[in-house]
Amino acid sequence: MLVKEIGISGMLKIVFPQQFMKKGLNRIWLRRYKREFYIRKDASDYNIIKFALIDEDDNGEYGPILTDSLLKRLITPVIIDGGANIGIFSVICRSLFPDAKIIAIEPGKNNFALLQKNTRGAPDVICLNRALWSKAEELSLHQPAGTDTE
Repeated sequence: MLVKEIGISGMLKIVFPQQFMKKGLNRIWLRRYKREFYIRKDASDYNIIKFALIDEDDNGEYGPILTDSLLKRLITPVIIDGGANIGIFSVICRSLFPDAKIIAIEPGKNNFALLQKNTRGAPDVICLNRALWSKAEELSLHQPAGTDTE
């Protein structure tokens, strides 16, 4: 349930971003993970938060990639968050696996800045402003209009 996860204020920002979010950074409180988290009004951040914390399938389970029960089955001391975006997966993993080292990789400049802000103070989270690719070569990053905005 949305209110249970992020409170009334956070719910209004996620469900009605144009009406309840200010331009620039907006703070929401992630109750389950006991930390504040920042999202931007004019980016896809709220869709990622909604998918990670709120969207349910027909069985009432959260999105398959970020289902807590799935994550709890992983037994590994290192977690790589490739394409970390603004850091929600890294924050969830930090809460579920407090002893793991987390490497969060994000190539987008503005997403990376918010990733650093959202994981600040989280022990053993290493943020890299890089891209993850199958081989060593020079790549260019294409940002569709309206993504990776400030």
